[in-house]
This record gives sequence, C-alpha cells and structure tokens, in this order.
Amino acid sequence: MAGVFATLGFLSLNLGVFNLLPIPVLDGGAIFLLLVEGALATVGWTISARVRDRIQQVGFVVVILLMVFVITNDLIKTASSWRGGGNSPPPAASPTPSTGTPAK
Repeated sequence: MAGVFATLGFLSLNLGVFNLLPIPVLDGGAIFLLLVEGALATVGWTISARVRDRIQQVGFVVVILLMVFVITNDLIKTASSWRGGGNSPPPAASPTPSTGTPAK
C-alpha cells in the first residue's frame, strides 16, 4: 500500500514540475508571459491579443509534439523488449591470440 502512495506522490510531483515549464499553454508559460508583458510595459509596449493567441497555439503544438515523442519512445522500447532485444548484454568479443610481437 505504501508503494501505491509513493507512486502517486511521485507522479504528482512530476506533474507539478512539468506544469511550471515555460511552455505557453502551461502555468509556467503564463507566468513567463506575464513577466514579458511586465517588462514590455515599462517601455510602454503591449502584446496584442492576436499575438498572445498565436503564442498559446504554438505552446499547445509543443506540448502535443512532446506527448507524441514520449509515447512513441515508450512504444519503441516496449516493442524492442517483446522481440527479445530489450536489456540483453552485447555479445562478447572473441579474444585474439597474442603472439608477443606487435602488429605491423
């Protein structure tokens, strides 16, 4: 039972850290965008709603591509372990007989 709670805690911590990444769709991206808008406001500039929407769309695509990459990587690892190519050690090299004379 303790293993289940440890796994749940680990997943929750990973999700929290991932959510703080500065990708625009996530909370870290919203914080970063607010910091950028604050820096631009000191100069007198603003970010338009259209640009903000484009930034959110790019962030969404980045998150989707990251998910596709992770899922594909997991499937490739699983498929290679099904074929028997998983964690098997590499074949040992055949020893070469030493004659005592250096190779030319």
